[in-house]
Amino acid sequence: MTQSYLRPRLALLLTGALIVAVNSQNVVRVDDSAVYHPTSNLGGIQYSRRFSPYEWNTVTAGDQSQRYNNTYTQTQTWRSQLFFAFQGSAIAYYADRPPGNGTLALSLDGGPNILVNWTNAGTTTQYQQLLWSDNGLGSGDHSLVIGNANQNNPSLGLDYLAVTPWNGADITPQRTGPGSSAVSPGALVVDNEDPAIQYLSTTWKQWVTSGSTSSQNMYFNSTEHCTTTAGASLSFRFNGTALWYFAEDYATSSKLRFSIDGQIEQYANAAGTRRYWSTQKLVWGITGLTPEPHTVTVTHTGEGTWACLDFFMYLPSSQNQATPTPTPTPVPGRSSSSSAGAIAGGVVGGVMLVALLSVFVLLRKRRQLQRSTGDPSQAAHAEDPMYQVKQVDPPYSVNNLGPIPMPEPQPYGPHNNIGRGSSIPATVWTGSTYTGHPEPH
Repeated sequence: MTQSYLRPRLALLLTGALIVAVNSQNVVRVDDSAVYHPTSNLGGIQYSRRFSPYEWNTVTAGDQSQRYNNTYTQTQTWRSQLFFAFQGSAIAYYADRPPGNGTLALSLDGGPNILVNWTNAGTTTQYQQLLWSDNGLGSGDHSLVIGNANQNNPSLGLDYLAVTPWNGADITPQRTGPGSSAVSPGALVVDNEDPAIQYLSTTWKQWVTSGSTSSQNMYFNSTEHCTTTAGASLSFRFNGTALWYFAEDYATSSKLRFSIDGQIEQYANAAGTRRYWSTQKLVWGITGLTPEPHTVTVTHTGEGTWACLDFFMYLPSSQNQATPTPTPTPVPGRSSSSSAGAIAGGVVGGVMLVALLSVFVLLRKRRQLQRSTGDPSQAAHAEDPMYQVKQVDPPYSVNNLGPIPMPEPQPYGPHNNIGRGSSIPATVWTGSTYTGHPEPH
């Protein structure tokens, strides 16, 4: 007997039983088809699309009825990855085991690679096979990255993940990934490559994550921008009432200064305190802004080495305009009636009243026009193809992210930016609610 699993912030069920809680086993199953979507499934599985929009595909070969929810997602591209953030005490990874053998690499919370080798001596595919699991996890956020690090056998698939929740069926992470519960419902994702973000120094460089034989880490959309130059800044203009900043959790990350409209100034330390390096962490956020355009400026303070941006999330002003303002907007007909009544009361008083009402109407119309116009980049964020690249099933929306990363010609290192595509730099959120795992140099 199963029941649909609904996140507190939004339903992860897109079609059918994508995510269900199995009460008898106290396990939440996350199906391979529960894919990240910018509006309907922010907490879904992120499949890399760095090498090709067809990097991951829905598999129809084999006996689909033997697979959970009759679906299966697979890649045969070397260095492909998938990312999933959650809260829970245990997690297990299930996939097909076709005849022969295979190897895959995975990392939990940014730790060193765990190499998983499997063998099927038979002549038929074995379905819903447990390939790896871990338990005894802490009560904070966790992230699992599975990578295709074997160049000679680059096949990697997913049937489903099974997470043991701490309470009920809620496995929502608090400060990891775009599905974080700390972010208000209705917030939009703005990736670091969005043209609305202005990098005010040439020292900001793009970094790329991909499957490695040493470690698995995955940025949102596989990319991030970083600088090691003190004083280097970036700015982002948005029309909203709240803003959140995501980057990495790394030991050498710098302290950042956040300025809103040149007035509100706050600081956040993105450096972690543990040994490992993990990604897509909430570093800083602000709420309660007035519903109008704002500009945030983020600056490397010089304390620490790496200042990085993975993505912003912001709550559009339109989310706060459902409640009418205390002062109603004048209606032209109503203004004319008021003017006519005033004129009937006296010539001098009538003229003055008409003048005052005219000024009032013009000011209100101007304010309405400003509100309706808002930030010209805001409307594009919701439907921009940049936020549609995680779909598994065709049609695909292709986002040209630049040159395809080259094979690694030297040993992997967290800051080896080889051919714009090897590994990356430093980090993210370290607050009392999450203990990061950065890797020391």
